[in-house]
Amino acid sequence: MNASLFYYKGYDLRMEHPKLHTWFSNLELLDQYRGIMSDYSTHVHDLPPQMGSCHSNKSCKSIECQNIVDNGP
Repeated sequence: MNASLFYYKGYDLRMEHPKLHTWFSNLELLDQYRGIMSDYSTHVHDLPPQMGSCHSNKSCKSIECQNIVDNGP
């Protein structure tokens, strides 16, 4: 959900919710989690074929976020 919100809606869940950011950061320290976590690009480009489609809100922020995921910072 974190990757999808960022890519399609321009919503940075971690920035908007510091406690979730802390939770994610602690989770990412665990070897067990790091072994199964995906990167944003793989997630957002694999999800639409599985679900049928995902739609951007085409805001400036979502386009900026899509460029970050697709082309790097």
